[in-house]
Amino acid sequence: VGSPVGGGGGGYSPSPQPSSPSPFPTSPSISPSRPKVPKMSRAGYYMVPTTKELQQALERRGTEALRAVEFFTIGRHGVGAITWDGFTDLTAVGTELDKAVQLTRGEVAVYSGAAAAYKPPRGRGLNKPAEVTLHNIFCPREPLAAEDDSFDADGGVLIDASERMAVFRRRLQTAPGTEFVDYDPVHGVWKFRVRHFSRYGLDLSDDSDDEGDEDDDEDDGPGLGVGGGGSMGAGAAA
Repeated sequence: VGSPVGGGGGGYSPSPQPSSPSPFPTSPSISPSRPKVPKMSRAGYYMVPTTKELQQALERRGTEALRAVEFFTIGRHGVGAITWDGFTDLTAVGTELDKAVQLTRGEVAVYSGAAAAYKPPRGRGLNKPAEVTLHNIFCPREPLAAEDDSFDADGGVLIDASERMAVFRRRLQTAPGTEFVDYDPVHGVWKFRVRHFSRYGLDLSDDSDDEGDEDDDEDDGPGLGVGGGGSMGAGAAA
C-alpha cells in the first residue's frame, strides 16, 4: 500500500520492497563452491607460486586462478624439485599436498603408496608431464660392478674414476620411465622428465632420511640403487 504524498495531488509513492538475493556472488570470497588453496606444511618444502600468492590470485580472480597455474613447482630445499609442464589445474588436487608429494634424497614420489587411492587419470591434477631436478646425486666412490663388457677394464670391477662416471651417467640416462635431460657431476644435479607420476629416482638403501615416510614399505618399483656392494639398477613404477 502506498503512502499519501502531501501537496494536494493525491498521489502515492510505492512502499520500499525488500530486495531479493542475487543468484550470483558479489565476490569470489563468498562463493560456497570456491576451492581451497593447496599448501605444503612439511618443513623444508616450498611451492611456486606460494600458498599466499595463490590465495591472493583466488581472491582477485576467483576459481579460474587455480584452474591454470603455469609451471607449478613443488620442491624441498637441498633435495630437489618438480616443475609441471604448462598449466596445471589445482582445483582438485586437495589442500594437503604433503600426502601426495614426497621428495627424499635421490627419489621423488607423487601419488605413491597410500596416496595412490586418489591418483587422478593421466594428464589431470599432478599426474601429468613434468621435469624433475634432484640434488646431491654423486657417482659412488666405491667400485661398481660392470654390466657391460665395454666398461669392464678391471676384471669386472670399475676402479678408475672415469669408468665409474661413465657407468653412472649411462644408468641415469637409461633409467626406466624417465627421459634424461642433464647431469652435472660437479654439483650432483640430475634432471629428467616424466610423462606421469608414481615413484622415480635413486634407491639409496644405505642412506637414511629424516622424513620417516609412512609409505617406505610400499613396493613401488626397483628404483635406481647405489648399494654398498657396488651394484646399481634403474627403475620406476608405472
